[in-house]
Amino acid sequence: MNARLENKKTLIRTDSLRVTFRNARVFSLFSKYLFNRHLNRHLVNALDGVSFSLKYGERLGIVGESGSGKSTLIHALAKLIPATSGSIFVNEDDVTHMAWRDFRPYRKLVQIIFQDFCNTLNPRMTLEEIMLEPLNIRFKNVPKTWKTSKIKSLFDVVMLSSSLLSRYPDQLSGGQRQRVSIARTLAMEPKLLICDEIVSALDVSVQAQILNLLKSLNRDQGIAILFISHDIAVTEYLCENMMVMKDGRILEYGSSEAICGDPQHPYTKKLISCVPSIHIG
Repeated sequence: MNARLENKKTLIRTDSLRVTFRNARVFSLFSKYLFNRHLNRHLVNALDGVSFSLKYGERLGIVGESGSGKSTLIHALAKLIPATSGSIFVNEDDVTHMAWRDFRPYRKLVQIIFQDFCNTLNPRMTLEEIMLEPLNIRFKNVPKTWKTSKIKSLFDVVMLSSSLLSRYPDQLSGGQRQRVSIARTLAMEPKLLICDEIVSALDVSVQAQILNLLKSLNRDQGIAILFISHDIAVTEYLCENMMVMKDGRILEYGSSEAICGDPQHPYTKKLISCVPSIHIG
């Protein structure tokens, strides 16, 4: 663990977290007939006993191919899907089976930025209207003049001009729309940003800009970053610590330097071998 984080308080952690989905497949017309035209069903462990922790101010990357359980994990952390078993703790409070209403105070601490930034911004609303939505929730009884000033300051943080506020999302570039998504989550004043493949659809130069923005948010505001990606090189650049997942399980968990410099699991070595800029020692 990085020395900077040794004395930091744990923000979020899981203990043997498991998420199971019921999947349906038709194996043959004969099996379909035998089961009275009902689909043959079986269970799939999307998460299989995942235990990890993230401290205040930490940048932790989770890497793995599609289907490794990365997105299921973050959706469970944000209580967008229920956990089958195990526990989720926020500030050491067990929120695993907490009711939606009771979870509200924790929701402002944890915000998700999604990969599909095109569909997360309402195309019929101006950027100012989009930014006002979370502020109206977070600061109900505050005058609109203060909210307008707050929006401009948030745009400054993500390096967008306030002259764009009258525009609609389809009038922006992909990088600008992702910055708006980040600014909107910052309006809730979170302690943790969960980034779900947020640079995978962007050009390399724009990717670097967004990654540097996340680094500055972490450095200047102390916001923890949980970064989900299939790209181990991008994750190594941003995150001081890393977790490698496959088939719903954690294969490696430690500092990014150690994992990329001396990977222990064959799957991690395979991921690294696909990236020319990273070499196995």
